[in-house]
Amino acid sequence: MNIGEVLIENIPQLWMGMVGILLNSIVVGTLFGKRKYDWFFPVICSVRFIIYNIGFLAIGNAMYGNETWYKITMSTFATVTALGVGIATAVLWQESLAKTLTGILAAECVNDGIVYQAISLNILPILEYMGVFIVFTILYFILRPLMKRYRSYQLKHEVVCLTGVLGFFGIGWFSNFLYNTSASLRERPMQMVADSFIIGGGGALIIAFSIYTIKIFKRKEQLEVNRKRMEEYYSQIQNQAGELEEIQNEMAVKLDELSNLSVSSKKEKKQKYRYYIEELKERYNHLNQYFFCKDYLVDGILSDFVQICNQKGIETDILFQNYHRGRISEEDVMEILLQLMEYGKQADAVKLHGTVIKNQLVILLELKTEHKSIKFNKKDFKRYITQYEGGIYLEREDEKISVVVGLQIYKCNFVKRSC
Repeated sequence: MNIGEVLIENIPQLWMGMVGILLNSIVVGTLFGKRKYDWFFPVICSVRFIIYNIGFLAIGNAMYGNETWYKITMSTFATVTALGVGIATAVLWQESLAKTLTGILAAECVNDGIVYQAISLNILPILEYMGVFIVFTILYFILRPLMKRYRSYQLKHEVVCLTGVLGFFGIGWFSNFLYNTSASLRERPMQMVADSFIIGGGGALIIAFSIYTIKIFKRKEQLEVNRKRMEEYYSQIQNQAGELEEIQNEMAVKLDELSNLSVSSKKEKKQKYRYYIEELKERYNHLNQYFFCKDYLVDGILSDFVQICNQKGIETDILFQNYHRGRISEEDVMEILLQLMEYGKQADAVKLHGTVIKNQLVILLELKTEHKSIKFNKKDFKRYITQYEGGIYLEREDEKISVVVGLQIYKCNFVKRSC
């Protein structure tokens, strides 16, 4: 049988496969909304379809279908390219890998269920197509509002979702491999599926346990860092309390001296007063230069940053008034500030202000540079913007870069109009 005859024989299946791509593209487009590269998903799926369904399943299977190496290659290619489509889509759409793969996999499962159920009826192809479109249209308009909510939905357990999805891909490869290489299992498909789920599920659990173990260790390390920062912070407070007591004692002595001062002229007395005031200002500035807000963790980070900038000769303007983080976790605040500070360390002068305006924690970063080029990547903050329903704004003007990060500190309550 030549290639032309093979293609003609498989035309109904190929057409149904193209219908599946169309339906998947519609569902995925609804799940993720309009994107900059929204054309990428249907195009890459079509390319994969041509290579796999036409190249492997139709033409290659007719030529090498009995070869073991070909069966392994075909199963591996199907799984790897399916996973590759999801990864590439996540990168181009700037979406989390877990959310992208979960959405694509859900769309694939629903649409494949409709398509393969129609094929199994063994009726006229035109009736199969009509049945697929009717069932899809009904389900689509019922589920469309729910699918649109997925755009702003934040996966709470991304590691679990990603592990489950990857486990599903592993199960798919294993079941496909067994089906292609074992004639006896083709006669017992349910046993094959059960064995695949046991092995794949066990592997997924092991992977998930390993990932969570790593996260726990990282969390312990972070807690240790926070503990050390807290100790340093309270140590600074104790030192400053001692300095304040010294200043208070000195003020009492100086005031006594000034009240008992006998000088020959008013000019000399004013000079003595001026000298004393300047001395007090200097002591106060030294005492207050490393304290910015009541949150010991943020205050410790800002203090470290100012000291590093002073060592590098970078001018700093740090102001955190009316700061509180609300529902934003302290780890996320730390990570945001540390990432902003990394950019600040590259500048000649840096302004870092933080405050709360209505329901937003607003952090302003201004960088001034001379003969330097700082590349600011907004993608570094995408996770926080999505999780806390905020925004990030970047403006460049000559040698100045301004960045504003805004995050909601409380969930909006539209009934009570509290936002």
